[in-house]
Amino acid sequence: TGNFGTLTGIQIVIYMASLLMIPLIYLMMIPFAFGMALIGSRTAALLMVLVMAGAFFAVYCVMLVFTALLGAGYARIMLDIAQAEPVEFGRLLYPFKNHFLRFAGIAGILMILGFLSAVPGILAGAVLRVSRDFGWLRAFAALVQYALMLWIVTSFSQSFHILLEDPEKKAVQCMRESYEMMKGNRLRLILLQISFAGWYLLVGLSFGIGAVWVTPYVGCACAHFYLDLRERRRLLAEGWKEEAEERPWDMQS
Repeated sequence: TGNFGTLTGIQIVIYMASLLMIPLIYLMMIPFAFGMALIGSRTAALLMVLVMAGAFFAVYCVMLVFTALLGAGYARIMLDIAQAEPVEFGRLLYPFKNHFLRFAGIAGILMILGFLSAVPGILAGAVLRVSRDFGWLRAFAALVQYALMLWIVTSFSQSFHILLEDPEKKAVQCMRESYEMMKGNRLRLILLQISFAGWYLLVGLSFGIGAVWVTPYVGCACAHFYLDLRERRRLLAEGWKEEAEERPWDMQS
């Protein structure tokens, strides 16, 4: 309440920044297209394809990291709101101003884990090219890939929040703490996200306009989820196990 105007402006900035990255893809394809048209040597053409593919992949990775850091900046603003702190537009750039490499490190590691989770699908596709007798393998590989991705996302979902509160921590340390923090809480996070299904449907029906209200709502809920996990962890560290286990989901109860 009282922050939706600022948050709307922040979301527009994030959206426009993401759109500005898209033309880079097309700029990468221009020399590739001209090179293929002008080069007659197959070896030279193959070399250019490999170079351009590598450059394209590098740009794609940079785009993912850049988007992740903007998301981390947005999470910083959500933490401020959840803790009744004033909303400042400049907090969106917090990851870029405070140990940028550590935030980029978390984004990079998560990206690599995401690529690795796609290995089952790649292997299944390779097998199916050899033999069509393993059609069921594709569905099984898709389930394995989805399960791995879900495990990765939930296990390390609090990494950015941890680093946002203590930028002096190393990227791997934040991910390790997130993994420990999420033990026994992965299902809670999944159910929390499922609870927003109706809101996501309204966003789709409104052609994305509803995201102006839904995105801050979801982001703030996720910030409260992290603060709840942090408090549970503090209680456990101080020996208050029963209090931590009986802590209500609603932090204001």
